[in-house]
Amino acid sequence: TLDAATKFVDVVWRGGFSRHVSRKASGVLREALEAVEGLRVLDASVDLGAAQIPLKAVERLARAPRFLEEAIAARRAPGDAPLPVFAVQIEILDWTIAAPALLALDLELTGVVAKYAVPRLGAVFEDAGLGASTLLVGVEIAPHYPFIRHAAAGFATKAPRLRTRARVGGDVHAADGAGTKLRG
Repeated sequence: TLDAATKFVDVVWRGGFSRHVSRKASGVLREALEAVEGLRVLDASVDLGAAQIPLKAVERLARAPRFLEEAIAARRAPGDAPLPVFAVQIEILDWTIAAPALLALDLELTGVVAKYAVPRLGAVFEDAGLGASTLLVGVEIAPHYPFIRHAAAGFATKAPRLRTRARVGGDVHAADGAGTKLRG
């Protein structure tokens, strides 16, 4: 039932999965920013908070979508045999992320870019909300603890719309306080 699924997702999310996803997102963000020429990343972090994710529906899929199976297969070590994949479709309602800062950036501009701009830039994105979306999740079930060998997720159609307010300043600490307010 939806109530049982909501309770399960809430327990897993509050039990540490939100911190795990936030750390993973921080790593992806840092990696993406470090690939930009003329930019040195001093800090980049994502915090999705621990508030309950508002679910509209959860449905088990008879088979994982191909893109999830391919993503899980890509994570397997050479020679690892495929294990059963459990897949669900999760419909999420509008979600307000209750975290002090969804995203915090502290960047230093270098090279030619720094000649024509401020040398350091901080930004804090707060009061964030994600629009309703449908998330597909696939989990490769292992026969031993922790029972999950690999997992993958993706949106059924397009990523949800992000609404947030940003503060920009000379560094992340200035942006966190009285930085310039931007709407996004």
